[in-house]
Amino acid sequence: MHVMLDYSGKLPWYKGVFQTELILSLCIIFSLVAVSLLNNLPNVFATYEQGFVVSAKGERRVRYDQFQYIELSGNDVTVKHLTENTNFTVGQQVTAKMRRGFLGFPLVVEVVPSNG
Repeated sequence: MHVMLDYSGKLPWYKGVFQTELILSLCIIFSLVAVSLLNNLPNVFATYEQGFVVSAKGERRVRYDQFQYIELSGNDVTVKHLTENTNFTVGQQVTAKMRRGFLGFPLVVEVVPSNG
């Protein structure tokens, strides 16, 4: 007796590629991002000011471009900020205008010298 089976080019489910690991990891990543966005949504783009001290000045070359930056430190945080203003000196007190991004990380918008 001969039995002929026609799969029409499709593999049965137990011979196919099992992609549960990929789907599970993508669901975990998307759920973490969604929870983070929902948790910080009221504070997104809200600006605030924070005091820093200029700890270093420097410049960085990338191919043919040259970028000047200052390194700000304060409250156990160190931030490098690109600036075209070269009037900052090391040890100078500055005020940084900051805003919170979509994922909750603070972003430096502007740096101005402190009055005090």
